[in-house]
Amino acid sequence: MEREEEEEEEEEEEEEEEEEENDCLWVRNQISERRMQISSMVDWSQASNILDYRDIKKYIKRGEAERKREVEYPMSSEADEEMRCTARNTEQ
Repeated sequence: MEREEEEEEEEEEEEEEEEEENDCLWVRNQISERRMQISSMVDWSQASNILDYRDIKKYIKRGEAERKREVEYPMSSEADEEMRCTARNTEQ
């Protein structure tokens, strides 16, 4: 009796393990399919320019500086834009 119960338990455990493995494989397949979809949508020739580490650092620093300026002088970004526009117009 006990042997049969043990064998049944072992079989159930094996089935559960197989199900878990299949679930993991399914998830991995879904992830790889999604990656393929995304990579086909991206123009990698231009992405390499964007993904350069130094450029990313520059963009981050520039964004931080703009946010600080907006906090200190809320209207300064609009005033800066107006000044640039008037400077362009006078140059022309």
